[in-house]
Amino acid sequence: MIINTYQEAVDWLAGGRKKWERPLYTRGLRLRKTQANPKDIEVFYPWTNQAVVVFHPDDTITIQAGLGRTRWGGYYNPLYSWSVREVIRMYSGITSLYQRNNKFHIVLADATRKPPKIQKCRRCHGAGLVDGYCTIPYCHSLGSEECDKTTLMPATISKLNGGWHRHKCVHGSSTNHYTTKTEKCFGCNGYGKKDYGSQLVTMLWDGTPLRLQHGTLVNNKPSELEKAIAAYVPNIS
Repeated sequence: MIINTYQEAVDWLAGGRKKWERPLYTRGLRLRKTQANPKDIEVFYPWTNQAVVVFHPDDTITIQAGLGRTRWGGYYNPLYSWSVREVIRMYSGITSLYQRNNKFHIVLADATRKPPKIQKCRRCHGAGLVDGYCTIPYCHSLGSEECDKTTLMPATISKLNGGWHRHKCVHGSSTNHYTTKTEKCFGCNGYGKKDYGSQLVTMLWDGTPLRLQHGTLVNNKPSELEKAIAAYVPNIS
């Protein structure tokens, strides 16, 4: 069950045997009322032993993923788990949440795009074509009109390797081989150029509580660290 609004969470709890907790029947998630404020409803993830999404009566959502404690006294970041990131994405309404170079990026629902950057295709280097592959019965359709099953020497087709060109063909190869520049490039669809810009602008996130509404950021209270940085004025003489 996927829930995205506070009212949906209320209705789901009302339909259960317990009116304060009910399973969501996916990844072991449970929907339950919070202990701090019974009006809030949280999506509890047993594996991380914490609530990753909290629904509020004002139709806002808090997402969070604090450090987890291991049995041997260490800590781990649950955001490294694809499952945790996917749960947060599905229940919070954001566009994407992914990890790259040990940093976590959020794509909000109202994210803007970077300027276009049209460049030569990095796969075909601007040619618009890539190497085809000489196989039976596909080599004829890839543009090599001479190399088909009738030109094999000998003409018998070995059933080994699923019908690859195991015997010599007119290209002089004794096994399956490439035919140069016979297939339309699937990276640029044959145009030779591709837009490597226009990417969605992301926001870095470290797992601290973040308030959202309909997948977009709402006014969040600054953390203690942000308050300290804002209040710090260096003494420049």
